[in-house]
Amino acid sequence: MPMNEMRGIWQGKRVDNGEWITGDLSRIKNADQFFIDNYTVDPSTLGECTGLPDKNGNPIFEGNQISFETISGSIRTGTVFWYGGVWYVDGRSAYGTEFIYRLDYVDFKSVEIICDIHDNPGLMKDKVQNDK
Repeated sequence: MPMNEMRGIWQGKRVDNGEWITGDLSRIKNADQFFIDNYTVDPSTLGECTGLPDKNGNPIFEGNQISFETISGSIRTGTVFWYGGVWYVDGRSAYGTEFIYRLDYVDFKSVEIICDIHDNPGLMKDKVQNDK
């Protein structure tokens, strides 16, 4: 599926076995049950596809932790999120400085998905400590 057609596709962890699944999202009205392709998923793990690929051609989803190189050549690691109609990546530099970049302003030749925040929530903290 071309990356621009991935927009509107979701990922989440299946409740029955904890595996990631990607597909169309649906919800039972007036209930907190969410489904991707008829599998019940944990709503706290849901993330929409940005429609943008990393350097390996993998689709980037909301909640992915990515690394990328800035114009100045420094490496940043941050988490993808949606706000006000725009995709962003935020995090903390190796020196502890907080940053937010519009995802569409990042050079995708350098973007690589590290993991999802639901698989490794401590990654950002560990990355900052190891880069110092």
